[in-house]
Amino acid sequence: MTCSLRGILIHFNNRISEVAAACVMLGIGVQIIAAPVPTDYHALDMLLVYISGDMVAAGFILGGAIRMAALIANGHWPKYGPWIRSIGALAGALLWSQMFLSLIVLPAEKLTSLNAPFCLVFTCVELLSVYRALAMRDHYGRGV
Repeated sequence: MTCSLRGILIHFNNRISEVAAACVMLGIGVQIIAAPVPTDYHALDMLLVYISGDMVAAGFILGGAIRMAALIANGHWPKYGPWIRSIGALAGALLWSQMFLSLIVLPAEKLTSLNAPFCLVFTCVELLSVYRALAMRDHYGRGV
């Protein structure tokens, strides 16, 4: 993989959605650290019931970093790469689904963001990524 745009696109050609999800996870983690979650932002309500905001941020950063490492090394770890990718995508699906559920259970007057469709779509894309990583594990991530 070269550090040019062309080289990056060639390396991640059929995994761009997974790269985007990993980048979003990293970005959310950094944002939570830089500016703690306000009480009127309800997308993380279900997660914050069980763990602290710092742990949520660490989970997003750790999940995003592990996914990015697995995507970069994909093909070089033919036995473990697809499994790491699928575990990362499953963790992402869990996070996005919790955010989606936090938003749809709110009464209309408390709903302050339009992120519910985004979280639902990301949940579905993550589940498709789990399937694709496991279905193509014998092809070393290079398509069918």
